[in-house]
Amino acid sequence: HVTDPAVLEDSFLALNFRAAGAVLKQNVNKMKQALEGASAEEMAAYVAAAQNGEKVLVKGFEEAYDPAIFNIQHKTKAGIVSAECPNKTVVALDVVLTDDLIKEGLVRDTVRQCQLIRKEAGYEVEQRVVLAVASANEALMAALLESKAHMAAELLADEIVFGDLADADLQKTVSIDDGDVTLAVKKA
Repeated sequence: HVTDPAVLEDSFLALNFRAAGAVLKQNVNKMKQALEGASAEEMAAYVAAAQNGEKVLVKGFEEAYDPAIFNIQHKTKAGIVSAECPNKTVVALDVVLTDDLIKEGLVRDTVRQCQLIRKEAGYEVEQRVVLAVASANEALMAALLESKAHMAAELLADEIVFGDLADADLQKTVSIDDGDVTLAVKKA
């Protein structure tokens, strides 16, 4: 639950063309371009000045201008997707994929595929197993190695082998993260 919309939105200044035209005259387009090219830090300073009713000094201009020639506008931050519901509630999702989230997704997808192989091999739900995973995808293998204990618990695996498994009951190649992964299973 977020009560401050600033967490979800960035504020920025845009020209109020009706007010700005009379003040800036031929420099209206120059000001528009200066605002569009401002860094995040510069824009934050411009917005703060305008919100406080102070004159705004925009980079590239020698004179500070009355905040009335600007409109403070808002846009959803990068990496945030939001929608407003009829009851004025806003639902927002952070859609930025961090390395940790990507690793978690790889592990979950592999665990899901391993559960399908257990089922396909005809094992009882409580059957303890030895599991093997092999792939040329180094990022996937590193993520699985980090999550070895979690995977073993999820899959009732007494052992997880990273490589080939001799005398497997079932071996199958599946696609995970656009790469081939060979999974093998046998009863423990």
